[in-house]
Amino acid sequence: KMHHIFLVDTRYTFDILHAMTTIKALTVCQPHASAIIRGPKRYENRTWVTSYRGPLLIHAGASRKWYTPITREWYEARGFTYGFGDRSLPLGAFIGIAWLENILPLSFVPEDQRFTACAEGPFCWNVVDPLEFPDTIPAKGALGLFEVSAKEILDIEGMSKWIERHGVKRT
Repeated sequence: KMHHIFLVDTRYTFDILHAMTTIKALTVCQPHASAIIRGPKRYENRTWVTSYRGPLLIHAGASRKWYTPITREWYEARGFTYGFGDRSLPLGAFIGIAWLENILPLSFVPEDQRFTACAEGPFCWNVVDPLEFPDTIPAKGALGLFEVSAKEILDIEGMSKWIERHGVKRT
């Protein structure tokens, strides 16, 4: 089954959309994946870096390993309680898209974000402007940064027409 998600964001210009044949994706364990898309998490911990910057599909991994009291306490203190009580967070699916803005060493992350569920390092991927998909897209994840067919995930023609009609530009 082909899933088409219609996204409109000022980061996507007409030229970028038509150039996209694949889109980068990253599998993130829950509850962190949903916290990137719906909540307070703006840094994703990795032990490696990439030169890639741009749109990044967020895939919620299938594991519940990170559903811990410490993680729950940290997120709840920041008002993010979605799915903790009944463990209803989606697993094994693409749940949204964000923009990989930068990759920072831990020492460059704001102090209130360091050594928390959000940023432990050694490298902190700064993900911004998240957009949640209206429906999850079941899929297998992968280790590392992986590519997915943009046409299978995004309604590129629909986005392009909307952007052309409304004159949206990256700010």
